[in-house]
Amino acid sequence: MRIPIDWLLEGDPWIEYRTRRDLLGQSEKDPQVMSARESMLTEAKVRGLVSELADWPGSVLSNHKSAGHPIHKLTFLADMGLVSDDPGMGVIIARILKHQSAEGPFQVTMNIPVHFGGTGQDQWACGESGHILSGGMPLQGEGWAMALVPATRCRGGS
Repeated sequence: MRIPIDWLLEGDPWIEYRTRRDLLGQSEKDPQVMSARESMLTEAKVRGLVSELADWPGSVLSNHKSAGHPIHKLTFLADMGLVSDDPGMGVIIARILKHQSAEGPFQVTMNIPVHFGGTGQDQWACGESGHILSGGMPLQGEGWAMALVPATRCRGGS
């Protein structure tokens, strides 16, 4: 099957950027890649997601399948290619790092209903993350694999 490269290059800025990087193998220093990346970073939808995530942790995790949860939005930004030193990402990362247990997992607010064995109350929970949240490193990975446990069972829980 032939990949419709021209069609992908005409798509949204993040699609053009990922097509140039992943399918065409162009370098980050390539002028076309740099232009696509700049377009992606200034695109209103991307700026809106970054702005929304600055209010981390945002909504309470009540269903791990909710595409609208901040974890999934952050994963989407990472998959697009945003990194920790991109505009606005430092604020998000700083807020995430404020809620890290002594063991390393990051915490999110969650609510497990009583009928599923939870308390039915909003609380902090520990989760595992495959993302690298350090200076200049990509926020990329296989997504956030959340193994949620109440923060009171994590050393240093909030």
